[in-house]
Amino acid sequence: MELTTRRFLLRDFNGADAFEAYHSDPRSHEFYGTDHMAPEHARKLLELFQAWASENPRTNFQLAIIRRKDPQTLVGCCGLRSAGEERGAAELGIELAPEYWGRYAYATEVLRALVEFGFGMMNLHTIYGGTVSAN
Repeated sequence: MELTTRRFLLRDFNGADAFEAYHSDPRSHEFYGTDHMAPEHARKLLELFQAWASENPRTNFQLAIIRRKDPQTLVGCCGLRSAGEERGAAELGIELAPEYWGRYAYATEVLRALVEFGFGMMNLHTIYGGTVSAN
């Protein structure tokens, strides 16, 4: 699964992605509970994302955000998750590595691609998300 934007490739995770590295940054835990701090938490999430990618039919899309001009750079992850939701609805989430917070309108660019994919290819009628107010 791949989506492209002007600056990013949104694709399924692979073993070379540095997901655990940015999750080990203490700033990544600012908006999560203490259970997210354990290194095995990031590994389990990555395993879950990879399992979702092999499901058929696929209901959850959790994708790596990769810089197109530097395909080795993982900027974060994003997703639309519809498993367990009412038919035609999905939860949207975007998580950027701390060094990309609050700059460049990265999240906005990724959001647009996910919304287009969700309402178009997934035939959703509802996309929702939430965050803590400090975010």
